[in-house]
Parts: sequence; C-alpha cells; structure tokens
Amino acid sequence: KHSTSFPQMIHNTKRLLDTARKNKIQVIFTYLEALTDDCRDVSLDYKLSGDLSSLPGPSNPTKFVSGINPNVGEDICLPKTSCSVFQSTKLE
Repeated sequence: KHSTSFPQMIHNTKRLLDTARKNKIQVIFTYLEALTDDCRDVSLDYKLSGDLSSLPGPSNPTKFVSGINPNVGEDICLPKTSCSVFQSTKLE
C-alpha cells in the first residue's frame, strides 16, 4: 500500500506548494534538525524515541524530498528539536 500512497502524497504536496506560492500564500517549513552536532539540544521525547535521538544537525543538514523543499529566501524555515513546533521554534 505504501508503494502507491507515498508517491500520491508527494504529488499532492507538490501541488499544494505550487498553488500556495502561485497565490502568494506564505509557505512555512518545519523540520527535524538539531542545533548541535551531538544532539544535546534535542528534547527528551525525541531522545526516548530511539531513531529520533540522532537528528540531522549543522554538519549534516536536513534533506528534503525532491520537489518538496523550501525556496531559499522566500519560504520560512524553522528547524525544530521537539515534537511541538510551538515549543522549540519561534512560531506563535
């Protein structure tokens, strides 16, 4: 099922981004990325989640899915280090 649903999700997300940008709607990307290479700033909930305890960081930045990536200088990009975007970013 994932082999068909994931490509459809990517396609739909690309369409959504294209429509938002065409209509001058602000696009905001939040993504998992530690602020330090050793992930000492990552929240406890991520540290307890196994694979999420070692996030991309400054020396190994987050990689986005092809076609679903921020437009540098246009989109707002907020790395987050906890489950809630409101706890670990400046988004209000």
